[in-house]
Amino acid sequence: MAVGLSVGMTSARMPAFTENDRAPALAVESRLFEPGSNGRRARLRPLWWEPGHALVCEIAWRELGPRAREAVRDLLTIDSAYEQFGTSCYWADVIRGEPGFEVFTPSHYVNLPSGAAGFDASRDCLATLCVVEAIELFAGRLRDPTLPPEEKLVALKFLGHFVGDIHQPLHAGYAEDQGGNDIRACTPEDDDTNLHAVWDGFVVNRRLAELGLDWKSYGARLHADIHPVERALWRDLDPRVWAEESYALMEDEAYEDIDRKAEAAVGCFDEEFVVRHVETTERRLKQAGFRLAALLDDIFGSS
Repeated sequence: MAVGLSVGMTSARMPAFTENDRAPALAVESRLFEPGSNGRRARLRPLWWEPGHALVCEIAWRELGPRAREAVRDLLTIDSAYEQFGTSCYWADVIRGEPGFEVFTPSHYVNLPSGAAGFDASRDCLATLCVVEAIELFAGRLRDPTLPPEEKLVALKFLGHFVGDIHQPLHAGYAEDQGGNDIRACTPEDDDTNLHAVWDGFVVNRRLAELGLDWKSYGARLHADIHPVERALWRDLDPRVWAEESYALMEDEAYEDIDRKAEAAVGCFDEEFVVRHVETTERRLKQAGFRLAALLDDIFGSS
């Protein structure tokens, strides 16, 4: 889907904010739902889970310059359900697939073929608005001086969410297994899950429990751990680069020792898995938060 991302959407009108866009309070357990036929809501596949998205935006909030922080705060005052930037950043999962937002269902990820040399928009985003294009779209909408504040708030919530998504390695994965969603796995808490879900929430939730921290305190800890050298290395604001980083991690690390064609579960992931992958997970959370802040500073001004 090649659209004019810098000037706005050409294929779908951006829905205006309504009272129905309010999200529930943050909890460790994922609250991803879609309408069910019986009037209740059925569970959707998780996407970074709530703590991961809240962490990214908490890190960004702490990194923001004064002008951008004021702009974000002013937008959040429009909706009293989001008093903190962190809790606003899982909203895009709450409304995923709802009427008026269907076009953004594939915007949480991008699929690349096995062995790809890098991201190619004409190949990887041909039929859908992928996460790379969605980030460019909503950054462009936030730059638009004619956009009403209510729609800028929607753009902000989408942008914060999608910057988090693109840094989760399996959100730049293979179409044939839906980014690891079709690869069965288990954890001590869930004997019927999948590889994507393990990367989305298992490491983060286990780390929170291990440290005895809530997401806000953990975000402060991760932000304080960003080294000046890392700030210099991570300053690239091109989401194509971010997608290629995740794709490389997906191939080299997420599928390490994984039989992608196995019919049975590929195995149970335990504390040893957390130890092996916590460094990568925390680095991607820090990169996402830092880059989101840098992008918002570029949009709103940093001083």
